[in-house]
Amino acid sequence: MKKLLSCLLAAVLLLSMVSCVGTSYKTDVAVDELALNAAPKLIGGVVYRAAATNYFDDYFAMPDGIEDFTVRITGDTGNLDEFGIFHVPAGREKEMTGLLQGYLAARLERNEEFYNSYIPEEVVKLRSAEVKVFGSYIVYAILSDDNSTILFSAIEEELTA
Repeated sequence: MKKLLSCLLAAVLLLSMVSCVGTSYKTDVAVDELALNAAPKLIGGVVYRAAATNYFDDYFAMPDGIEDFTVRITGDTGNLDEFGIFHVPAGREKEMTGLLQGYLAARLERNEEFYNSYIPEEVVKLRSAEVKVFGSYIVYAILSDDNSTILFSAIEEELTA
C-alpha cells in the first residue's frame, strides 16, 4: 500500500511539474493593444487614460531599453484605479518587476496617510496591489481584487492565444 501511494504521489508531482513548464507567451503584442483590450472588461465602467511617459520619475528612473510600456489611470481623484503593462527585453523581467514592486511600496508609504484622510475605501487597492510576469510582459495593478483578477486573466489570455 505504501509503495502504491508513493508511486501515485510521484506521478502527481511529475504531472504537475510538466504542466507548469509549458506556458509560452507571445512577444510581439503592443502594450497599448493589451491595455485597450483589457480595460473594457474591468468592472465599474471606469474610463482609463494613458499617463504621461514620465509618470514614474518621482519613484525610479526607467531602465534603458524599456521603451514599450503604458500606464492607465483614471481622471477621477477619488479613485486609485491604475494599471501598467511593460514589454521588456529578455532577461530584464526581474529588474522591472523589482522596480514596480518598489514603486507600489513607496507609493503606499508616501501617500497612505493622505489617501486615508479623503478616500480610505480606496487604500485597500494600493495595499493589495500586485505585479505579475507573463513572459516578457510585466503587469501591475492597483485595482479591486475582482478587477485585478480580470485584468491579469485578460492579459494572459491575449498573450497565450
